[in-house]
This record gives sequence, C-alpha cells and structure tokens, in this order.
Amino acid sequence: MGISPENLNFIEDSAVLRLFRRLRTGMRIKSRIVLVLDKNHYLLRIQGRNLLMKSNLSFKRKEEIWIEVLKVHPKLKLRLLKIKRTENRPGATNYIV
Repeated sequence: MGISPENLNFIEDSAVLRLFRRLRTGMRIKSRIVLVLDKNHYLLRIQGRNLLMKSNLSFKRKEEIWIEVLKVHPKLKLRLLKIKRTENRPGATNYIV
C-alpha cells in the first residue's frame, strides 16, 4: 500500500502548534520538499516541522523552496517565491491541508 493523503493519520503535535504561532503574514521562509506523496500532495519541512502541502505545481523530493506566508488562520496559505533549480516558474498558491 502506497502513502497517500487518504491513509495518513495525524496526531496533534505541540511543536507544530508552536510553529503556527511563530508564523506571521508576510514572512519569507526557506523550506524543503521532504516527500512527494502524489501529483498534488507533498510533505513540506518548514522550520524543522513537516506539514502536508497541496499544490497545483509539481516538485521533486529534496527541492529547496522559498515561500511567503499569505495567511496563517484558519488554514495556512503559502506562495512560492523561489525554487532552487534552473527552471523558471511563476509563483502559485499552495495550501497546507
């Protein structure tokens, strides 16, 4: 059985909650794609914490990306600023699910 968002169970992590309290609209953060789950779902590492991300862009495992926090509550909303590769892509909206 492969990993998919449908068969992942989450436990509320106080460290993740602390991360959300530290995030502010307008912050620019270096992050990394830890795992590609499927075409639109990724495990994104932000400031030492892994979050499930849904995006209309495609990424590769271990890619470093710069993101900007557009909104923290009720759902974290991010915008891609820069991706560490030679290919140029326009910014897009990414959601943490």
